[in-house]
Amino acid sequence: MRSGGSWQTAPPFERIPEGRRNNELFKYCNSIVGYCDELDQLIDAATTWAADRLASPLSSAEIIKTCDSAWQYRGGRKRIVNHIVERPEYEALVANTGALALFAFLSAENGAGAEFMIANGLGAARGWPRRFVPAGREALLRLGLIECVRLPGKKAPGLYRWRLGASPTAI
Repeated sequence: MRSGGSWQTAPPFERIPEGRRNNELFKYCNSIVGYCDELDQLIDAATTWAADRLASPLSSAEIIKTCDSAWQYRGGRKRIVNHIVERPEYEALVANTGALALFAFLSAENGAGAEFMIANGLGAARGWPRRFVPAGREALLRLGLIECVRLPGKKAPGLYRWRLGASPTAI
């Protein structure tokens, strides 16, 4: 700013001291997480903010851990619309509300690189009808939205992931 022929700077702010750094970083992350499409965006913004605002630096690992917590927490909310689905798959999902509901649930619970279980017991745990999970899982497999990483066996449940080569924003 210029006033009367001289430059004025913004008043200096107090840097956040040790003992308050993590809480303040978490608050900051929660305030912007809704504007970030990817965790890496949140980490980048938090790293920049921390370098500018903290009296002493936090390790990169601590910043990433805090960002991950804010990403998962999001004020208690879950992001559901993580995927962009091609029109034919979308039409098939809309026609199969059970598959659409399971897809939305899995999207809210599992990120891009996640491997996850879709065990039949999930339905009982959520109070869903007995055939809901198996039918939805089969529809998602048939549509190519998920793929099986490990077949279910006697000692281990089946393991799934989002279709190989697809990201949560490109399925």
